[in-house]
Amino acid sequence: MKNIKHGLTLIALTVLVITLVGCGVNKDEHQKVVSELKETKEQLGKANDKIAQLEKSLAGAKAQEKPSVEKPVKMETPAKVDTIMQDKLAAAQQETTNLRAKVESLTKENSSLKGMLEKLKGQLAELESKLKGMKVPSGNIGSDLLKNR
Repeated sequence: MKNIKHGLTLIALTVLVITLVGCGVNKDEHQKVVSELKETKEQLGKANDKIAQLEKSLAGAKAQEKPSVEKPVKMETPAKVDTIMQDKLAAAQQETTNLRAKVESLTKENSSLKGMLEKLKGQLAELESKLKGMKVPSGNIGSDLLKNR
C-alpha cells in the first residue's frame, strides 16, 4: 500500500512540476511565429491578387489576339515565290560561271609558273655545272658563290 501511495505521490508531483514549468513553447517564440504567420498570409494575399491581375491581363491579351488570328495571313503567290527563286538561281549560276572562269585562269597561270620554274631550275643547274668546270687561280669563286646562296 505504501508503494502505491509513493507511486501516486510521485505521479502527482511530476504532473505538478510539468504544469509549473510548462510543456509548451516560450511565449516570445510563440508571438514571433504568430507574427511570421500573419506576414506570410499577407504576402500570400498579395501574391493571389497579383495572380488575379495577371490572369485578367492575359485574358484581355487573348481577347485582343483572337481577331488578328482569325484573319488569314497574306501569303505571297506561288508565281512571286517562283520568280524570286528563279532570280536567286540565276544569280547563283552567274556567280558559279564567274568562279569557274577565275579557277581556269588561275590554273593556266599556275601551269605557266610551273614551266618557268622548271626552266629556271635547268638554267641554275647549267650555271652550276659551268662554275664547277671553271678554275680560278686565286681560289674557287664558283664554290664560294654556291656557298653564299
